[in-house]
Amino acid sequence: MPSSDDESNKKESNNHTKSRLLTREPMPPPQRVLVVRKPGDATADRLFEQIHEAFENSGITTVVDSSVADRCPSEVEVCSAEDLSEVDLDLVITLGGDGTLLYVCSMFHETIPPVLSFNVGSLGFLTPFTADEVDEVIQSVTKGEMDVLERVRFTATVYHDGKPTSSFQVMNEVAVDRGYSAFLTQLECTCDGDSLTTVDGDGIIIATATGSTAYNLSAGGSVVHPAIPVMVFTPICPHSLSFRPITLPVDALLSVSVPKGSSSTAWANIDGRYRIELQVGDSIDVIRSPYPLYTVSRRGGSNDWFTSLRSCLNWNVRIRQKAMQTGFTGRLNPE
Repeated sequence: MPSSDDESNKKESNNHTKSRLLTREPMPPPQRVLVVRKPGDATADRLFEQIHEAFENSGITTVVDSSVADRCPSEVEVCSAEDLSEVDLDLVITLGGDGTLLYVCSMFHETIPPVLSFNVGSLGFLTPFTADEVDEVIQSVTKGEMDVLERVRFTATVYHDGKPTSSFQVMNEVAVDRGYSAFLTQLECTCDGDSLTTVDGDGIIIATATGSTAYNLSAGGSVVHPAIPVMVFTPICPHSLSFRPITLPVDALLSVSVPKGSSSTAWANIDGRYRIELQVGDSIDVIRSPYPLYTVSRRGGSNDWFTSLRSCLNWNVRIRQKAMQTGFTGRLNPE
């Protein structure tokens, strides 16, 4: 029989493991909230009205982008997308799909407030709450009963002639591919200044843990829990049987360049939103961003990600075998 001390130690060990896996912090009640909705969606418009009414009753200010101001009540605070970084926001609510969340991330060039996402889109892997849960979730928000989970983002910087020309905050992935060329692309990859590999294929994906279930998943890359800080390095259709995806430390500096002698240019794709052509000699550096993304989840809701994995991607969904018949021993030659 295990002693009470053994049971106590086991319980403490389980709690310690869970707390290290999920980097969560309680979220205090917000005072000013930006609501971004999928354009032209009747469900998103209806949810916006519900949320605004609940916030108004709780003394919380609702903020909207100036592009949708004509579809909002007069008491709603309006702000242009260019000035959002200057507004004191405690929370961002998205009403749409994963694309709406990506759009919100592109609106903030540096620090981004915590994001609470309701699924009004088609996939919704990053939007854990449904339209039917709006009243319940908003009530928990106003009472300060929600948690925030820190997710790593990347900073991607493009270089031309050795000089930086543009920089982006990355939520999902940086994909460098052959673009419109009919030829294999050739890319030189380094990690912390040391040669990593030369890619001969359709390209390479450098994904965050959050982005591991996006393009990276389609290319055969590893699926990673969002609380694990890593860089996932995944080839796209490599011309090599041995070129497999690898997982690297999140604090590494990955650089991808188009070498001299390459038969074509390459294209850098940032979160599927920005696309930049890389000429021969150009490069793109990917490092950990100092501006992480904080997503809102249920208090103690460690199951959100696993639920999305099963419901959105049908992870390990299969037909169950029938139960074993009574009296069957499983032996082929019973004595």
